[in-house]
Amino acid sequence: MTISLSHPSPNGEVALPGGKAEEGDADDAATALREAQEEIGLDSALVTVVASLEHFLSKHLLIVVPVIGILSDIQAFKPVINVDEVDTIFDVPLEMFLKDEKRTSEEREWMGQEFTIHYFNYEKGSEKYVIWGLTAGILIHTASVVFQRPPDFPEQRVQFNLPNCIPAATRLSLVKSAIQLAELQLQLLPLLELELSQTVSAPSKLGVELGEVALPGGKAEEGDADDAATALREAKEEIGLDPSLVTVVASLEHFLSKHLLVVVPIVGILSDIEAFKPVLNVDEVDDIFDVPLEMFLKDENRTSEEREKMGQTFTIHYFNYEKENQKYLIWGLTARILIHAASVVYQRPPDFPERRVHFNLPKF
Repeated sequence: MTISLSHPSPNGEVALPGGKAEEGDADDAATALREAQEEIGLDSALVTVVASLEHFLSKHLLIVVPVIGILSDIQAFKPVINVDEVDTIFDVPLEMFLKDEKRTSEEREWMGQEFTIHYFNYEKGSEKYVIWGLTAGILIHTASVVFQRPPDFPEQRVQFNLPNCIPAATRLSLVKSAIQLAELQLQLLPLLELELSQTVSAPSKLGVELGEVALPGGKAEEGDADDAATALREAKEEIGLDPSLVTVVASLEHFLSKHLLVVVPIVGILSDIEAFKPVLNVDEVDDIFDVPLEMFLKDENRTSEEREKMGQTFTIHYFNYEKENQKYLIWGLTARILIHAASVVYQRPPDFPERRVHFNLPKF
């Protein structure tokens, strides 16, 4: 797995492509793609945005939102460097930021907290680069999420409670590209098994009917800090999933339920599945089971029908699944979310046609 870095000419520091949000940017991903196009000529049509990671705070007190995009055809990327901003561009193995081999560090203090500044020395051809500071911090975190392990060295960061929604004028977005497909499938392996529940009664859920199979979730409540907090609270209430066992890594494309509620899929990694001891809320959940995520890209156990909504024709998918003599039917909104999640993780379309209703949903 590699990521692309640029060597800006004004101050000589190595950085990921990125910059401030501008009026007209729909969201953080749009900012990231626009900046990457302006700085290094990366055509946004080549990039599939899959996630935004934990926010960072720069030394100038700007909130930085790392946005991850997949460039599956690296040969199609022909860099065009903006000479006013960038001196050169190079790629580097992401896993390097978990290793101690080419790293030095120093301890500093900021706002009453001690933290570590990391310096990574990297050589490519006859060129030598130092990747450090905020860029190094973001890449250490990204590598930890992708490879699902901590770095080989101690990492001490300044801790802040950053808001989930921030003014556009103070946002920075970064895009990491050139993630290779085969490695992505291996590195996201903990995501490939997911938990589903069969509801018994769900009056407050997002369009889930009695007896349907659904992902844990529900409406946001006062006190939820963000979408991830809502997802973790609901999973705790419904199936007894301890939030401390989960690493939230992304929110995916938003969906619209049949009751016109915006649904935000949150992806979390449960690396130690043995530590999860389900406790079912019998008022809401009848059963819990897991299913291979890749199943939602295959046509083997699927049927479908065409329907119309708001003048658009769309497909409803039905997946039949059997586990330990129990038979389940996964369909509707749950199936659509899982088809999209599987397409993102495996970086390929499903083996069947998929026609969805398209809406311009707001970015919260």
